[in-house]
Amino acid sequence: MRTLLARSALLRLPLPLTQQVGCYARYKSTDTPATAALSPRWLSDVKTRIGKCIMFGINPSQTQEAGSILQEISTDWRELVAGSEGFLTSKEYRGLYRQEVVWGEMDSMAT
Repeated sequence: MRTLLARSALLRLPLPLTQQVGCYARYKSTDTPATAALSPRWLSDVKTRIGKCIMFGINPSQTQEAGSILQEISTDWRELVAGSEGFLTSKEYRGLYRQEVVWGEMDSMAT
């Protein structure tokens, strides 16, 4: 009972640099994001821009650079997209990557 009263008293106090949602508080260091907001279509925009550069003519060193960028995009697109959204994407944080699902376990609504 005493803990409940202390907790309710603490929840009424305004917390500095926090965002309060119900009885939970999320601490944040600043109000501005660390990076500029990306367009939701940034990956396809990059591919389109590289394609236009190749189509209108670039020199051999630029062609090599464009090819390496496109190769990296095609192999690491999951990490690029998820990383830009703030998810941890390194191999040590992948729990069920390429995990096979047994038939019958796909439908969790069936009884």
